[in-house]
Amino acid sequence: MPENRNRIIEKIRALKAKTTGNGCTEAEAMAAAEMIDKMLRKHGVDVAEIDDLDPAKQFGEHVVKIEGWREIIEALLSSIGDYTTTIPYFTSRDHQTVTFFGRRENIELADYLVDVIMRTVNTEAFAFSFTQGHFGASDQAMKERSFLIGMGLRIKEKLETMKDERSKYYVRETGRDLVVDEMEETRRMLRENGIQLTKCTSKSRRPQIDRDAFDRGQREGDNFSINAGVKGSNRASAGQALLQ
Repeated sequence: MPENRNRIIEKIRALKAKTTGNGCTEAEAMAAAEMIDKMLRKHGVDVAEIDDLDPAKQFGEHVVKIEGWREIIEALLSSIGDYTTTIPYFTSRDHQTVTFFGRRENIELADYLVDVIMRTVNTEAFAFSFTQGHFGASDQAMKERSFLIGMGLRIKEKLETMKDERSKYYVRETGRDLVVDEMEETRRMLRENGIQLTKCTSKSRRPQIDRDAFDRGQREGDNFSINAGVKGSNRASAGQALLQ
């Protein structure tokens, strides 16, 4: 099956999951149903292709290459996984690539989220570094590190807050925390795929912090928006769908 057709089917399956039983409002569920009907007609997709309920085909993994300030992605990995209901793990010793395992619509969201964070961090870190050139190399490195730590912690707080709000919404509307249910299913599928993870331990010392640079990073983190996807991209659509 061509890759673009697979993407269309995955998008329709993601829309089918938008039901009142999964925590969506009636208006959201109806809008999703209308979109499914349009996509089935437009792309000539057979309903049988969409109704394949084999769990193994609903899960997968996706490798993301980390570029730029990868330390901040390392610090945010657990929060990204919790928010997107995926399980992230490094697949290279140098931590330049990370794999996300989970439902296909969720790993698409994780990919989108990493991309948004990397672009935002690289842009803001470069702008901050440009203003610090009059300091010595050691002081400049400390200030840049402090800026990144401050920004990363604020983004982490935002992700954790939104994840908690989504869990509370599901409990209120359905009586169950569907986020927890889905994560348990993801862990089970990870085991069934024979993937065994090894926990890494860090021996790094607590870094010295420049308070002014840290506070400036926190302010930039306040401006971070998960909806800042590329217009028309599937990843942006996935991100906005989970934020509804």
